Amino acid sequence: MKLWRQLVGNRFVRFAGIGMVCLVVIQMPLLEVLERSGVQAVLANACGFVVSTFANFMLQRAITFADRESQGWQSFAKFTGSSLLALGVNSGVFAVLSSAFGMWMLGASFVGALSGSGVNFAVNHVFTFSKKKEVPAVHIKEAVPELREVQEVVGDRSLAVFLPAYKEAENLPRVVIGLYRYLLVIGVMDFQIIIVNDGSPDDTLAVAEGLQQCYDEVKVISHEVNRGYGAALITGFHAAVDSGMDFWAFMDGDGQFSPQSFGTLLCALGDADVAVGSRIGRKEADSTFRFWLGRAWHCFGKLAVGRNYLTITDVDCGIKLGRTKKLAAFVEKLRGQGAAISPELIARANLHGQKIVEAPVTHLPREAGESTGSNLRVMLKSAWSLAKLGARLRTERISNKFNTNGGAGNVEAFAAARVSQ
Repeated sequence: MKLWRQLVGNRFVRFAGIGMVCLVVIQMPLLEVLERSGVQAVLANACGFVVSTFANFMLQRAITFADRESQGWQSFAKFTGSSLLALGVNSGVFAVLSSAFGMWMLGASFVGALSGSGVNFAVNHVFTFSKKKEVPAVHIKEAVPELREVQEVVGDRSLAVFLPAYKEAENLPRVVIGLYRYLLVIGVMDFQIIIVNDGSPDDTLAVAEGLQQCYDEVKVISHEVNRGYGAALITGFHAAVDSGMDFWAFMDGDGQFSPQSFGTLLCALGDADVAVGSRIGRKEADSTFRFWLGRAWHCFGKLAVGRNYLTITDVDCGIKLGRTKKLAAFVEKLRGQGAAISPELIARANLHGQKIVEAPVTHLPREAGESTGSNLRVMLKSAWSLAKLGARLRTERISNKFNTNGGAGNVEAFAAARVSQ
């Protein structure tokens, strides 16, 4: 019984929260806009209800009932019917409590909304999303290649790795030293480790400069003020291209990825242009809130940018690797702020006809410091940047600024010129 209450309670909170967001953010503003445009109130309310219900269904399917099966439009029809039933229960309870029992209007409204949400949740829990998804019996693990395999892939090629860092003074020494030793072990004779300090108010810059003094291969770039994750990555991308190395790579400076995962990506790259990590163990490494926030952000990214241009399952994974000449083809175009930079990187690589591969990598818990990705201001700024990115990419495609086949001749010429600078 305790387990059941915990399961349903957590799921109900997510269900009710998403429903409230759709009501406040979609249905009510749309009703106001349509009424002011001269649409009759009943019709305007119906339009707002339909749009809100569709958004609600998509979010509930992706977040609240992610572990359940759905049958497309059949499930949506059930969800719509359940929503109408809930609306009737809500109105009926409100009318009885406010008229027959004389309850305070706000109190009656709250009880009505709670009753409607309860009925809506119960119907969807039992009927709409009743069948659980089949979970593969084999647990996915990071296929860490043997040292010999990585050494053969590396050969005599060079690598520029950058680490975006904001308030990571406690993590940097462990991360940089571990990465330095791993690159030596796999035989990379020419490499740079670039620390991008994003205006950290703590001792991150002092620690980074201390590492730079100890290791000739370590370079520090520092923003005078905090400009955000997107700006830190853009600085790192430019520094990697300017280094003239064969490969570029980056890993978040928080220590949540092992340097060995670069070996995984190097071997997975093959003849592709970009290799992206896909996080294993994210539920265990992150809080429940951050996990579901990531799922919601991924869905929003596909909606804003376009499903055809975000072709991987974990666009925001903080470890990626690729060919520098290919990055040079579009590095000047990167503008994403905050978490919007990762979707932009993948979308632009796809727009240039570049091949992208994905490989499972282990995601480790933080040992020190705090993440700023779930800060409300940062989230809103990233969402707005991603929305603008989607509009910008669509405009570029319409005006034929990009050749969807990659424009191989022009891209290679630009890349060669950029790297030779």
